[in-house]
Parts: sequence; C-alpha cells; structure tokens
Amino acid sequence: MKKLSRNSTYGAILTLALVASACTAVSEPASTTGSPPQATMITSTTLDAPEITTTTAPATTTTTTVVLSDVEPALTGAASGDWRLFPGSGNGGYDVTLVDLTLVLSDDMAQIEGVAAITAHATQDLQRFSLDARDLNIASVSVGGEEVESDIVGPELVVTLDDPLAEGDPFTVSVTYSAEPQRYLPPGVPFPMGWDRSSSGDLLFVHGFPGAAATWAPVNESKDDPARFIVRIDAPDGLEVTGSGFRSEDGDFVVWDTQQEIGGSTFAISDYEQSTIEWNGIPIELDLTPDSPVRDKWSELIPEMLDFHESVFGPFPFERLGISAINGKQFALSDATRILIPESMPSPVLAHELAHQWAGNAVHSTDPETYSWMFEGLATYAEALFINRDNDSIPDLRFGVPSETRPLDRVDSVDDLLDAVTYQRGALLYHALRLEIGEDAFFDTLREFIQRNLHGTAEIEDLQAVAEELSGQDLTAFFTGWVSESAVPELPPIDG
Repeated sequence: MKKLSRNSTYGAILTLALVASACTAVSEPASTTGSPPQATMITSTTLDAPEITTTTAPATTTTTTVVLSDVEPALTGAASGDWRLFPGSGNGGYDVTLVDLTLVLSDDMAQIEGVAAITAHATQDLQRFSLDARDLNIASVSVGGEEVESDIVGPELVVTLDDPLAEGDPFTVSVTYSAEPQRYLPPGVPFPMGWDRSSSGDLLFVHGFPGAAATWAPVNESKDDPARFIVRIDAPDGLEVTGSGFRSEDGDFVVWDTQQEIGGSTFAISDYEQSTIEWNGIPIELDLTPDSPVRDKWSELIPEMLDFHESVFGPFPFERLGISAINGKQFALSDATRILIPESMPSPVLAHELAHQWAGNAVHSTDPETYSWMFEGLATYAEALFINRDNDSIPDLRFGVPSETRPLDRVDSVDDLLDAVTYQRGALLYHALRLEIGEDAFFDTLREFIQRNLHGTAEIEDLQAVAEELSGQDLTAFFTGWVSESAVPELPPIDG
C-alpha cells in the first residue's frame, strides 16, 4: 500500500445493505486451511421435493379469534424471538437445522403454492410452538407425518402436538400452504422487502429481511437459528431463477441450496441472460438483462475489484459467486455467494458489495443489530481504498460525519443500521486505526482478522486483539473513543 498524503475528498455512496445479509455463512468455501466442508449438491436422488397438489381453493385456518387447546406454559415455546429491533420475528423452544421449501409460482409470479418441510429439534420439553407466517393460507400441518392441530394467531402459525416432545427430540414439520405474497415494509426500513414484483412483471425479487420471509413461507425468523435452506422453484417458462447458494436441478424445479438462515437468503427471477467469468479458477456468474450495457464493463471490472480485495483481505472465501441484476431498485444487497444490484448503480457500489463477501458474509457478527457497523464500515472503507488505488491520497471519510454522533455501539432503531454513522463513522474508525498503528500493521491486521475468523463470527474485541497483537500497542483508549463515545475523535497525525 502506498504512503499516505492528504489531498483528496471522497464522497462515499451509501449502499443500503441489510443487516440480515451481513450475518450469513455458506458451507462451500474455497479450499483453504481451516475452512468448513463443501456443501452437498442437491439432486433428485438425494432429497426428494415434497409433493404439491394444486387446488383451486386451498383450505385455510386463518381466523381472527381462536381457542387453543390447553397446554402447560412450561411446554410452550416462546412466540417471539431474539431480534432486539424486530421483537415480533422469531420463535423459541426449538432449533431448526433444515428448511426445505417447494414453491410453484403462477405465471404472473403473484401467487404461490408451497410446501415447507422443516427439520428441527426441541430445546425444551415442547408441546406447542410457533412459526412466523404472515397472511398465508394454511391447508395442512403435520409433525412426523401425522396431521396436528394448528391455528393462525396474528402473524404466527401455532402448532399444538397431542404428546409433548422431550428436550433434544428431533422432529419434522410439514406445512402445505398458498399465498398471494406482497411487498413488506419492515418498520424503519426505507424500502420494501419480501416478495417484490416489478410493474412490468419480468422481475421478481425476494429477500428475507426480518418479518419479510414470513410473507412467503412459514419459518422461524430467529437470528440465532441458522439452518440449511433449500428452495425449489417452479417458475414460469422463459424466466431464469437465481439465488443464494448453489444451484442444481430436480425435475421441473430449479434448486438453490445454502447454509444460512432464511432471513439472509434471497432469490430473483427474470428473463436473465447468463454469462460466466473465470477468475482465479472461481466462476463468477453474471445474470443480467439481455444485451446488458454493463456486461462487458463488469466482466473487466469485477476481476480487478476482486484482485484488489484479495490483496487486502486474503483469498476469496467461497468457490463461486453470482451477481443478479435487480433493475428498478435503488439499493444493492450482498449475501454469501450472491450479489443483487441494479445495472445502473455506480461502480463503487459494486466494489462495496464485493467486499462484503469477506466482511459480513465469510466473517460476520453474532450480534448484527449492534455490530453491523463493523462490516458495513469495513466494506465502505474497502470501497474507498479501491477508488483511490492508483494514487496516494487519503479518502476524506469525514464526509457526512459531524463532530458528534451516536456511539457506534449504541443502536436503538432500524434507522441506526442504515445511517451515516454505521457506514461513514464505521469506515472512519478503520482509517483512524490505519493512522494509529501504521500501514504495515494495519493491513496485516485486516488480513489476519478476516482469515483468523473465516466462516465464523467475530466482534470488535477480536479486531482489537489482532490489532494489538500485530502492532504491539495498547489500543483500549483508541477503541473506546471510536466505538463507545459520542464525540468523533480527531484523526491521528500522519507520519512524514
């Protein structure tokens, strides 16, 4: 990295990345030391899709008032989860290991008929539990192959067993349902999520932000319950299905298989024209519009961006990457192995989302509501580094950051996850650390921090520990000032 001088201004572009996409992990990393095993590809002989029987008027148990069978409170799983900012999402009493969804879409992609097959185990003695389900028409619910009592209570599908499960018991839940899923606007989020169709009908964009996944599938939207997520999609003829994870075919279904919570999974369906770039032995799939004006540009720029990020963070952490166009949107998202971005987005946004493959996807936080700034700030700083890669200037990341803000570790609302503090003050911390400990120690710290925690979780204490180890400095006062105090510290001076 070049010696610093202070002679330029960087007007950073805020990418409205989601908290759910900054807390994902996939089980097919690049073949590097210490990485987890490769995911098993799905074929019709390894996992059979649940059968869907199409009906013109599916049964529904949706009611406004229900009377549930008596169950001891000690045998009832919590009907709210562990999202501090999304208290209505998630459920307790069980842990999910596999969500296997089969979806048949109508020709206009406005309706679905589905089967959700969920594999879990009880984390307490359990007779009643809930699944998040918003405006779904439930035809039947079975546990272990036996139909059970179920009721819709508000946004929850409440399941009651005849006989309780013991703590640790495995069980399977199968839900047959239909829906006309709509766009969902989570409280505090400035753009709709969930099931979002373009007005022309040629694009369906789906993302599982807390609250949104439950508009198209009965799920447990707990942030601490990552599970293997498989979605089998029968889409209208002529449209291509893209998504998080790894693709295979299963009869009439396109299958996407990933190892992450459903809240961090995404898929998009459009009349994509697919091309593939080979970069360092890794296939980079581009799913863009036919005759896309950016295909040639991105084919040249993406390898350059990946080369740069790899020099900063270390080897690319996955064995593949896909990029899908979501034209008409005003934001970009990055899940593990899949980026969704409008073709009209400026190039720096693409650099930001590519950086998330390391910072936020391969390494993420156990508490994304508090520490999303760690990875949004790091991706923003990597974006700035790439923009300034050919000169020795300092990006002026104080742009948009006043002299006093909320502390980075005080996140009181969803708005706080998407503001300039998360992105700009978060990025400014990394730049201040660079000035504090010097060029060599700083870039060694970034690389070691990512590689040491690859395909796992890390908190700010882990970053501090690596920086102290490699610089030989006590950085307690530095991190306290930048993370936990309202006043934005002065940048350390530049040597030379």
